[in-house]
Amino acid sequence: MGKTSWSLKKLPLLSLSLLLVAYISFGWFLSNPRYPELKVYQMSISIPMVFAIAWIWIICSAFISPLDNFNRFITRWFKSDTVAFMLIFMMAILATLILFWLHVFLHILTIIAAEALARVDVQTAGYKSWQAFVILLLVSLTGLFLGWTARDYTAMMIQEFLPVLIKQR
Repeated sequence: MGKTSWSLKKLPLLSLSLLLVAYISFGWFLSNPRYPELKVYQMSISIPMVFAIAWIWIICSAFISPLDNFNRFITRWFKSDTVAFMLIFMMAILATLILFWLHVFLHILTIIAAEALARVDVQTAGYKSWQAFVILLLVSLTGLFLGWTARDYTAMMIQEFLPVLIKQR
């Protein structure tokens, strides 16, 4: 068997569509105007958008070889009792934050589940690790930006086209 180009392989469209929809929903959620923005050279940069892009990069990187990364993390940090106690204490604080901001963490859990499914399907389709990383990264960023811009353009389109539709009746 010869080498097959990654453009000829079949993409798992269903799982990638689920990932796209999950990130569209997350982008819509983060585009809320009440979230803080940073003004740099007459350009506003949304702080949640910066964190979301960093999140996408980290989660795509973590899903390249998830068990190796997790194993290294566990063996490195659980060598002393003090670190284990501090980690348990931090987990309790994290659990409190999750319960307080449940609406945010539901988006994150949905994204993690969709990303894991997409990663398994892409890996099953025969893509290499770096190809899977690029595919997941592109789908995730596309969904985030689609959701981010859809909120603004949906409101603008409703304001412009609703009076036209009402006049036609």
